[in-house]
Amino acid sequence: MKQEGLARSNQRATQSSIYQLNPRHWLLKSENSDGDLYVNRANIPVLVRYCKGEPEVPPEFRTRTMVEYYDKQINPRSVFGLLKQGTGSRCLDVQLCLISNIKCFYTVVAMPQSERGYAFLATLTIPFKYSSVEVSCKIAERNSPGYREKLVAMVHGARADALAKEFDAEFADHPLTRVRKTILQIVDDLTINSLNRPTFYD
Repeated sequence: MKQEGLARSNQRATQSSIYQLNPRHWLLKSENSDGDLYVNRANIPVLVRYCKGEPEVPPEFRTRTMVEYYDKQINPRSVFGLLKQGTGSRCLDVQLCLISNIKCFYTVVAMPQSERGYAFLATLTIPFKYSSVEVSCKIAERNSPGYREKLVAMVHGARADALAKEFDAEFADHPLTRVRKTILQIVDDLTINSLNRPTFYD
């Protein structure tokens, strides 16, 4: 039993050392089969997972020439495979970013909760040739779920998309605004030394 535990620990250490993710101002809380759990500088839990196999990359990001996507979002509806059908989840944002000269992308997804409201999941994917690293954070609506939608409808009309980025400034403490801010902090906090490991686009 101890040997199995040691083997898992060594495997985790090997994965961490292979990718050499260097987060600034993060505190490591735990390591297990689900991933490495950190707390970032805003005291928000951040999960780092090491995934085997070819990464799931949106069609627009599968080509090597992607300069046109750096400064604008792509249509979230074109992100095939990132969401399970029939769950009611909605992809809100898909954005390309660059970390240590490695092309990465992040998504923000709204997932219905069992009772009311949404949980908002932001996931940064660092794609390599035959593996990937996923860095994610999730913040759920707790108090007064749906108040953002009600206020936006009252002020801007029923057709306005209350979950759009343009309304984040009006709801600075809303979980969606916070998760969007957190994923940008994650991108800013991380540096990667891939040790010449081929990326998805090499």
